[in-house]
Order: sequence, then structure tokens, then C-alpha cells
Amino acid sequence: MQGCQPTCKPLMRLPDGERFFIRALESLSQYQIEDLVLVVLPDYFYEFCDILEHVKEISKAKRIRVMQHEPTRTPVETFRIGFERLNMTAEHRNLPLFCLDCDIYGLIPPFLNTNLECGRMFWFPSENPNKCYIETLPHNSSVVCRVAEKKVISDKGVIGAYLFEDIPYLRQLIQYGGTDLPGRFDYISDIFAYMLKDGQVVGASPADSVTNYGTLEELNSLYDNQ
Repeated sequence: MQGCQPTCKPLMRLPDGERFFIRALESLSQYQIEDLVLVVLPDYFYEFCDILEHVKEISKAKRIRVMQHEPTRTPVETFRIGFERLNMTAEHRNLPLFCLDCDIYGLIPPFLNTNLECGRMFWFPSENPNKCYIETLPHNSSVVCRVAEKKVISDKGVIGAYLFEDIPYLRQLIQYGGTDLPGRFDYISDIFAYMLKDGQVVGASPADSVTNYGTLEELNSLYDNQ
């Protein structure tokens, strides 16, 4: 996407003029957001600050933190930075937590509190090999049994909205690691793959009205269909 528009990817605009990351936030319209953390490049920090009122309007978040940081090596490194910035109070420490990509939209269904899951992934019908894919149990399509990044193992492509429910367990994984974890996680899906390996339950739900615009091909298709 470099050079496509004269700004960083989250601030790029869709054909209707809305910014990438604002449209992504609209995916959580069925949720009440307590805290929203935006991890942004220092060169664009003030551009994000200038549109905070619009961010508040769309997200309806009670608190918004804009954190500037140099480019990271992996999505998980960025996620870890945002997670550590939350400084969650005791009353919020066990609230569900989303990690949201800036270049997707999909109507994410309301939270299902099963008390069994450590997290949940959301999918849409796809065969594009640049996505993450999940397999679900043959007898229970709401439970994930396999995760593969950039490998088409089913028709369930993952939208980049990842829900974590067991926050103490998540903290252990991304901050401290386990016996074989340091440096292991690159993609957010790697965390879920490890959770499955560790015997945890990961849920699955379909997302509605999914749009992907994170590649030049995807973005151009939106302009072509206007």
C-alpha cells in the first residue's frame, strides 16, 4: 500500500472518504468500549489527535489513549505495546479485550459469555491465501480446532478482530511467555494456535457484511464497484 495515499495506512481513506481505522472501529458497534488504545507512528501522532472527537463519536469509548511508537517488527509486538498501555484497574481487569486490525470491516456479533473460552475468532467465507484460516469441530462449528496463518485449510477466513476473554492467561502469554514461547508469536493468530496447543477452548462466530481493504487490489475493487 506504500505510496497509494500520502499518509500511513490507518489514516488512508476509503472511497466514501472514511479513514481505514475508523471503518474498522465500526465493526464493534454492538459493543460498549471502556478503553480504546491506538498505537500510532510518531510522525502521525498529531493527525490522530486531531480527529479524536470523530473517534469518540464512532467508537463511543469511555476513554481513548493515543500512544506513539516506532514501527514494530510484528503485529504481536504492537499488540503487546497497546496491552501494556491499558493499565487496567481491578474492576476492568477481566473485561473482554479486542485486538482490531485497521484495514477490515465486519459486523462482529455480540459477546457470548460461555465461561469456557479463552478467546474467540470471527470468520467469513473466503479462499484468499493472504488471510488466516480456521477449522471448526465437525460436530460443533462454534469451536475452533485448528488455526493456520496464510494457509487455506477451510472456507472460514478470519477477520482481523480477535476477542480475548481470559485476560490473566493472555497477559502470561504475551508478557512473560511459557517454557517455549519467547519470540514465538508474530501474528495474533499464533497466540490462538498456542492456546489450542495448550488445551484451551477457542470459540468461533461468523461475522456479517465483511469488507477487506488492506491490499491495493482490495482497495481498488472498492473503487471499481462504486
